[in-house]
Amino acid sequence: EPILNIAHVKLSDLVGYETAKKKLVENTEAFVSGRKANNCLLYGDAGTGKSSSIKAIANEYYDRGLRIIEVYRHQFRDLNDVIAQIKNRNYKFIIYMDDLSFEEFEAFQPTRETYALFGYPLGHTMSPALHHALFAAASRDADYIAVTVPPELLADALALARQKLAGINLTIPHKKAVIPLLDAVDQSAADLSSVNTVAFRDGKAIGFNTDILGFAESLERDGVSLRGKKVLLLGYGGAAAVMGYHCLCEGAHLFITGRNPEKAQALCNHLTRVLPSAKCTVCTRRQIPKDTAVVLNATPLGMFPREDKTPLYFLPRKTVYVFDAIYNPPVTALMKLANPRRTKTRDGLFMLVMQDASAQTIWYNAQFSD
Repeated sequence: EPILNIAHVKLSDLVGYETAKKKLVENTEAFVSGRKANNCLLYGDAGTGKSSSIKAIANEYYDRGLRIIEVYRHQFRDLNDVIAQIKNRNYKFIIYMDDLSFEEFEAFQPTRETYALFGYPLGHTMSPALHHALFAAASRDADYIAVTVPPELLADALALARQKLAGINLTIPHKKAVIPLLDAVDQSAADLSSVNTVAFRDGKAIGFNTDILGFAESLERDGVSLRGKKVLLLGYGGAAAVMGYHCLCEGAHLFITGRNPEKAQALCNHLTRVLPSAKCTVCTRRQIPKDTAVVLNATPLGMFPREDKTPLYFLPRKTVYVFDAIYNPPVTALMKLANPRRTKTRDGLFMLVMQDASAQTIWYNAQFSD
């Protein structure tokens, strides 16, 4: 059913982000004029004007033939059908994809096996597209939705999920907060105080961490052995904890460095507390061992749009493997430091895909081949 009356919002009503609004207007102007235009990602916390911007654009360009089609991310699987139905019409269409709000999730009634991502906010997630592709590869008739869940509503959302969903993923800021709400937690997730996947089994909610599985799969794919190796970890956030934990479990000597020595030490202390026999050392840039074999980047340095940034300006001379958790761009400034004749490199895209594939294995024993 078409919506004939959009809430009367004008571009002039939107204040406080003039640069972003200018880019949105320029892109839309190019689109309705028949020139090349880009897909746009609008991100930000709830209430920051993303939906209002879309309504304002629709009102501004309605008389020039612009129409808006709103689809939720769980309807991603129907996108080709939508495009097929509109491509020969005499209008310009913007397809606007959005997440479910918590209130919409309360009213949501799944028509098939359904999984979800809970987070706050969810401005840039690739999970729905990845999971739908994995469902197709596994010939699984299932849906995946993204739900914006404020922190204070996490317990309510989990209670609803037990009734409506076959499993969930969690992202910031829920990975730690969900743990006391669960019936059981896998050991690695407990050690990391981080759950990103929940399976519902026999009435119980069980937490897992598939970030570590995705990282392990990346190293295994490249034939990288860690036992007895010196590994340099750049960063001390959540991704760094996952990567460092796996390295220590595999018998590596881990060296952690970063701009904030206190945070690096805090991560080292946490890892050695849960793995008492592990070898973990905090070092400055000048103290990086020259015989470091593996370098891992868990910082955002080098991520689009600042691709020229790098956490290191040269690699230790005996480095044989560089892993960068960044996947945009696919070849980072850090990876470019590697000598391709003796040093393998990998970006974070495969890790991202395998995190989601591992979640599906946990949920319904999915098996994926190369």
